[in-house]
Amino acid sequence: MIANGQRSIQQHYFTRAREGVFRTNEGFDTVAASPGLDALFIKSALHPYCYYKGPREKPDGAEGAEYPAALAVYHADNGDLVVGQTVYVPADFTGQRSAFFTHQYVVPAALKDEWVRYPERIFATEQFAVHHDARLGKELPELQEPPTPGAAASPEPDQLLAGLGLTRDSFEQLLVSVMASVTNRRKVYIVLDGEPAQAERDARQLMRLLWSCMPYAFRRRLGVLTFAGEAEGKQHLHVTFLEKGALRQSDRQLEREMVFDLSAGKLAGAEPAAVAGRWLETIWTLREEPERLQALFDFCEQALAGLEPGLSLSLSSYEELCTLFTIEQGGSAGDALYDADRARVWRSLGTYLKGETQETAKTRLHELVVRLLRLETGDVKRAGSPQVIDAMLGCEAYAERGERALLCRTVALFVMRAASAGDTAATAPLLEPIQRQPELFRSVFRELSGLSPRTAESCASYAIGRADNTRVLQSALAFWLTNADMLSLNFFAGETVAAVKRLLAKEGAARKVDTGAALFRFFDELSEQRGLERYADYCELLKLEIQLMLLEEVPLAELEAEHVSRLGFMLDPPAPELLPHLSKGHRLTLELWAAVYRVLTLERGGEAKASAALAKLGPLELERAQAFLRGVWRNGMPRTAFSGVAYSFYRGGAEHGGWGSFDFDPMLDYVAESADSKETVYAFIEWSASDERFTGPSGGIDPHYRAALNRYFDRYDSGALRQKPVRQRLMAIGNPAFVALFREINTRQAPSWQRLLWKRRKPLILAALLAAALLIVLPLIWTPVGAFITRPVPELQVAELPERTSSDTITVKAQAADNYDRMPKIYVNGVLAGQGEVSREVVLAAGINTITVKAENKYGRSPETVTRTVILEPAIGPKLPPPAAAGPTNGAGGAAGSDTARTETSNVKGESTPPKGSR
Repeated sequence: MIANGQRSIQQHYFTRAREGVFRTNEGFDTVAASPGLDALFIKSALHPYCYYKGPREKPDGAEGAEYPAALAVYHADNGDLVVGQTVYVPADFTGQRSAFFTHQYVVPAALKDEWVRYPERIFATEQFAVHHDARLGKELPELQEPPTPGAAASPEPDQLLAGLGLTRDSFEQLLVSVMASVTNRRKVYIVLDGEPAQAERDARQLMRLLWSCMPYAFRRRLGVLTFAGEAEGKQHLHVTFLEKGALRQSDRQLEREMVFDLSAGKLAGAEPAAVAGRWLETIWTLREEPERLQALFDFCEQALAGLEPGLSLSLSSYEELCTLFTIEQGGSAGDALYDADRARVWRSLGTYLKGETQETAKTRLHELVVRLLRLETGDVKRAGSPQVIDAMLGCEAYAERGERALLCRTVALFVMRAASAGDTAATAPLLEPIQRQPELFRSVFRELSGLSPRTAESCASYAIGRADNTRVLQSALAFWLTNADMLSLNFFAGETVAAVKRLLAKEGAARKVDTGAALFRFFDELSEQRGLERYADYCELLKLEIQLMLLEEVPLAELEAEHVSRLGFMLDPPAPELLPHLSKGHRLTLELWAAVYRVLTLERGGEAKASAALAKLGPLELERAQAFLRGVWRNGMPRTAFSGVAYSFYRGGAEHGGWGSFDFDPMLDYVAESADSKETVYAFIEWSASDERFTGPSGGIDPHYRAALNRYFDRYDSGALRQKPVRQRLMAIGNPAFVALFREINTRQAPSWQRLLWKRRKPLILAALLAAALLIVLPLIWTPVGAFITRPVPELQVAELPERTSSDTITVKAQAADNYDRMPKIYVNGVLAGQGEVSREVVLAAGINTITVKAENKYGRSPETVTRTVILEPAIGPKLPPPAAAGPTNGAGGAAGSDTARTETSNVKGESTPPKGSR
């Protein structure tokens, strides 16, 4: 995080001092820094890596020079490269305690490629400060150029590896592990043999070699520490060189890490070298040729530009790029690699050509594409394969104009070479990959037509001819007509007619109709498509051929009604241009089909066209048409078929207009036999009553149809009109002539006694009226007469009364009735209480009370009197004054009241006198 976007190299010093940049008391702190570094960056990105832990054993001589330095190289979170060295300081500013001093260079991300590309700038530089004079201040200069590396030469790679005890296999394992550590979150710990100071110098040399063998993408992420007293696993540090003896058997922290203990000859957890075999082989071959190594890495860098970052850190990507680089370099090794798997090479080229922009032009890949295409076109023995061509097409989207033309010529030559062997079928798989890119296909086929017109035609002929069904043929024709317009119309016409004939020849009659209809619609629509207008004559020719083939090969007797209905494309109406090409037999077949089609597709208002079509038929064709039509509805007849059924029995007569005549008698026989129920027959009769073919011009009923209906009801349904639902249904027809006919049939088919009643209906009606009058009068006189004779007794019912009560009144309920008098009189204790049903309160006297209930009807008859006994038990309490004390004040009224009291008392005792007229 460099302040103000500085693009210069910053410096940072860290050690133990009397005071620092961030603290005012003594201790470890930043003692000097370039102005371009801000405080937050220093504390978060630099301070964590300013530390030093010296060797466990004090070096001989105890001089600071004998202590190893520690070089730390890592990439900060903001992308800056930090290169720092930490050295041991025997005495700090007090002179009493040891310390360490760290000098760090902070290289901005925009400049760090100058460091990562040249490992000597990192691992060979000696321009690190080892102390700082506080009198010089706390500000360090910014650098525009990196420090100049030291003059010390690096040993030869083999000499260095041999001195460190590394073989080819162990070096390749180490290189793969170091590269993998960037992405797999596993640390690499290396222990070198020798004294700490020498081991640290060897670590720098080894890292310089490893760094020079890694692609730039790994270098931009890899972090290294050349000396540490123990494994700490700091962030951003992927490779750490440990002091000899720092590894402990019981250190579980290292179990999942990759450990190379060269001092003991032990490896643990290392990545297998087999995952990048070709890459490692190339690196090993070029280990002593830094210029060629740099050329390889530049090639990879250019190929990976613009692609997703993950590819640049994938070992498999470098396996493929290594192959491409080897082929680019030429020679027998490169040619052998290409010939071993041409398709894979082209797929790799297509992968790495992606992401190209004007800023990231991949010129080396384009040059390789051109060289390989020229190799393919120049060698007549080279044969193409679908896999190779498909892989080549992956480069087409990124190819320049000249490269694209060369690619088209290459594919065309592949096709021509395959056809030259005499096997046209071998060319089809070669063309299939480019058919998915119509524009490219047109370019390739135009090139092929220029090189070998005969080969171009044979390819199109094979593609059209191998179509084994309608859909495949339509697809093939649409493609070739659109994209092979350099071929002649005569060629396409001949090939298409042959293909259509082959398709129709292998189908049954019904499938022939379906196939013909589908192809007819296809050619009818084809010439209307944009860009295909020039094929109009070709399409008309094909439609004509399809119709002639169907007329020639499809017998009517082998078709179903639904298939005839699908012939509308050639029958509704027949095309005028078809007629001149028809023979007499074809013309008769066409008229036969047209008549049947008109009847099967008949709708309301189309009867005239159907009659005219049938009128054109000769006797034999008319018989064939009607036999076909009758077979259609033999096992079921919907209402929509009634009009067609009528034409199945057409006799002619419509040549000069009108409806013509019909065989009504066999027509009704057919309807009766074919209908699934009588309901269908009645529905047909109802429908015919409103159709002019059955009613005649006057709207009544055709005499012949009248006779046919009479015969039908006599022969098939003699009892129909005696059924009320059927009779009501037919009588409700809106045609009076039909209604009159049904009445006549109903009368004729009725039983003899019904016909006799119908003839003598007037006397019978008078007799019925007299009988009805007697039935009305007789009940009026029968009741009194019957009562006088039978003298009925009413039935009396009295509700139960309690035997004892403390109330001085009680309610008596009774009802009486008989068959002649519904309201007899009811008397309670000899007093009329009401008629039919009564409810009467009776006053009780103390002691025993007898209650009588009697009924009497209007004829003077009474049932046995019902008697009930109720005991009044006086309530306990003071004696009330007698009720008669107020009597004298009422005069006569009092006397009357006294009489009433006496009467009620006598009634209670049962001594009342019966009313007048009682018996």
